[in-house]
Amino acid sequence: MSFSFCQVERFTISDTIMVKRTKTRILYKNAGKWFNSDPYIKIINSDKKTGVLNGRGFTVYENKVIVENVFVSRYAAEKTKGNIYFTIDIKVMNDSVYFIRFTNFKHKAYPLGYGETSLGFLTTYGSPPPWDCQEDEEWCTAVWNDMKRICREAIEIKLVKLRNINYN
Repeated sequence: MSFSFCQVERFTISDTIMVKRTKTRILYKNAGKWFNSDPYIKIINSDKKTGVLNGRGFTVYENKVIVENVFVSRYAAEKTKGNIYFTIDIKVMNDSVYFIRFTNFKHKAYPLGYGETSLGFLTTYGSPPPWDCQEDEEWCTAVWNDMKRICREAIEIKLVKLRNINYN
């Protein structure tokens, strides 16, 4: 399998959340509350005039991938354990709508005594760049896709919390 940067886009999760009959200032205030209610995210920048909030966050990644009949080095899974960092952009629209985008997902493994395997920025490509993972290609691809699955699950929980904030 060949790899080309021409084929890739950064992995991104976005959503549009409609909140009926809610004023823009309340949406903006509640977006700030949402950031403050989650220890895994924080506001980096906010501009009330434009209705934009930018932040950062992370989710913990613990590799539990097993691929049948594929053999990897002894500590392969442990070497990928770490965090996946991401950026958050929220735009509060005038018509009771949030547009939210999570992007720049970057895997950084913890430095452990037996090495680390950081896979860098997650992309839409089906497997990691071959130089990022020194294990069996099938296993690396399974880990890559597992990271994206974990990110989707973590982000969905965050989106549910934003949808369910008390809008009074």
